[in-house]
Amino acid sequence: LDILAGAGAQVDNISVYTAIAAKSESAWLAEAIGEGTIDWLTFASPSSVDGFFEQIDSEAVNSGKVKVASIGPVTSERLKELGITVDVTAKEHTLDGLLDAIEEAEK
Repeated sequence: LDILAGAGAQVDNISVYTAIAAKSESAWLAEAIGEGTIDWLTFASPSSVDGFFEQIDSEAVNSGKVKVASIGPVTSERLKELGITVDVTAKEHTLDGLLDAIEEAEK
């Protein structure tokens, strides 16, 4: 944006959307993670990481009972910043790529 403005363009910054965390009853999810009944947690954006860990303690996820899959390096970096071990990062940064990464890890 600065380059465009510096070249004389009029630049308007417009927010198209704002990601907010959905608040829900998460005790059942924390319990399921702790019991090992969930195999994989998938994250498709850094904001989904933030929203999830506002409700679920990172220790439960790092217990070794659940695996973590990320859609790409930016999302993986956010998980790592929170101390979360990332088991797979999709090579193709799409939902199909995320599923492919999980399938490959399960072989």
